[in-house]
Amino acid sequence: MNSILQCLSNCPHFTTFFLTDNYLADINRANALSTGGRLATEFSGLLRQLWSGQYAAVSPSAFRKALIKFAPQFSGFAQHDSQELLAFLLDGLHEDLNRVREKAYTNKIEADGRPDAVVAKLAWETHLAAQSFHCCRHFSSSTSDPKSFA
Repeated sequence: MNSILQCLSNCPHFTTFFLTDNYLADINRANALSTGGRLATEFSGLLRQLWSGQYAAVSPSAFRKALIKFAPQFSGFAQHDSQELLAFLLDGLHEDLNRVREKAYTNKIEADGRPDAVVAKLAWETHLAAQSFHCCRHFSSSTSDPKSFA
């Protein structure tokens, strides 16, 4: 958990989004896949502690308690897979802060002989129609950059 929290807390745009309370406007309590904003709120509180300058060390106990409530697989003090935690945390934050309130039905994007760049652009646009998280652009690959499409 420590390595993932340190990694995310050192992503400037991501951390600033939570430290400045900009995330509050995006909390989507109606999303059935979210934690009702609890994970995002605890994550923000942890970042505040980490970056306050008041502490030499920070125990993420309140954050961990919220995490375990929604992901009991991370309970206990055994070693856990960092990638699994990162995936759950980013997905949880994404669902808590998904700006799309009503998800439209979308068809699966098929290549149908089209170039990969065209299919990738269509798939990304379809994804954004149902998923909009402020920090998504900071964690997406270069294929989401419109300039990369031919």
